[in-house]
Amino acid sequence: MDRRLMITTKPVLAPASKSESADSKMEDNQVDSERRPSVKINAAAVTSVLASFNKMQLLRQRTLAAKGNVTKATPLRTFNPREVKEEIERQLDTTLTGLTYDSKRASVLARSLSDTIKRKVKAMKFPRYKFVVFVTISSKSCLSMLVGSQCVWNAQIDTFATGTFINDSLVAVVTVFAVFQE
Repeated sequence: MDRRLMITTKPVLAPASKSESADSKMEDNQVDSERRPSVKINAAAVTSVLASFNKMQLLRQRTLAAKGNVTKATPLRTFNPREVKEEIERQLDTTLTGLTYDSKRASVLARSLSDTIKRKVKAMKFPRYKFVVFVTISSKSCLSMLVGSQCVWNAQIDTFATGTFINDSLVAVVTVFAVFQE
């Protein structure tokens, strides 16, 4: 066997003398103490924190009991996709009419559209719904485009609304997901 082709994976270290290893341990202890200051937690402090936490929870439970627990599994006003779609298309028309596609401005435009549409949908006052706005802006070319998304939700309450805008140079698709907070 040729010795030039032998490769060792274990590093070879020279054994350290006893005085060197004691000095290095002492330095390591000093570095550790500088990095981690000692914090002494006594049982009384832990008990005090837990007691105050329990008092806060007890107060919250009493407040809920006095008001009557009004948590409902169904929304007071359900999300109306038709209304939201009209608002989406209104915002797309006012923002994108007359614009040409520019790849450098598309991300900024998508973010501002997303924020504007989310603010408008929140102003429609659908209580206890959380909204996710998904905006896609691309150039209009001879290529086809498929926009897809997935979400885990309650099919009876949660829903979505989608609006599109097309002009000579760009295509915009906006989807608003409305997820009921139970």
